[in-house]
Amino acid sequence: MKKTVTILFLFICQAYLVANSGEKGIGILYLLQSTPTNDNAIADSILILSEKNLAASAIGTFRFNPESRFEIFSKAENGLSKAIEFDYETFGLAVISIDKRNSWYEVCYYENERKKSGFVKFNSKKLGFFCWEDILMKHPLFFEKEEDIKFYKSPSVKNGQLGLNLISNYIMWPLEVKGEWMKVKVVSPSDYCQSQENASIGVYWIKYRNERGQLLVWYFARGC
Repeated sequence: MKKTVTILFLFICQAYLVANSGEKGIGILYLLQSTPTNDNAIADSILILSEKNLAASAIGTFRFNPESRFEIFSKAENGLSKAIEFDYETFGLAVISIDKRNSWYEVCYYENERKKSGFVKFNSKKLGFFCWEDILMKHPLFFEKEEDIKFYKSPSVKNGQLGLNLISNYIMWPLEVKGEWMKVKVVSPSDYCQSQENASIGVYWIKYRNERGQLLVWYFARGC
């Protein structure tokens, strides 16, 4: 039974990571009204421009796909590229930089596995934005890659890494964020979506971002 749960946990994690692989930036830009309010309504869309100028050429749009009922990124040329699912069937674009003074958000996407970027003029009437820190603190987490699974007594690599042997069937409940560090409660086997009578529980520090600022952890956007 334990082996089955572990395999299932790894399978679910892999499915989430495939769907949300790639650069996630500093936060997520999304549509407040992402789906039509009725059969005759038109959903909002996000126009992505080549420069921080409203007169610049459009390189794509982020809109609702009525066939799959998912929001998708539609390249100006042709074809489709999935965006990031950050809540149940709710998608957005990864934001990699913000020009707050002029309300420009630089977003990124992938075309044939090549990272590309464009600019969106923020409109508070139809767009929303979340920093990843605000979202991550509300969800149980797991590391995206096995090689990043490292735990520390305090938020410093100088104090040494703890030798915890956790590569599967665990979950981390966030407690505190300090820079690129996060304090977490680690439960193994995972008690997410099911109780565990004999689980091992400990409180440790992890690096949830690497030196380039990229996220090392992720969460189950669709819940249990």
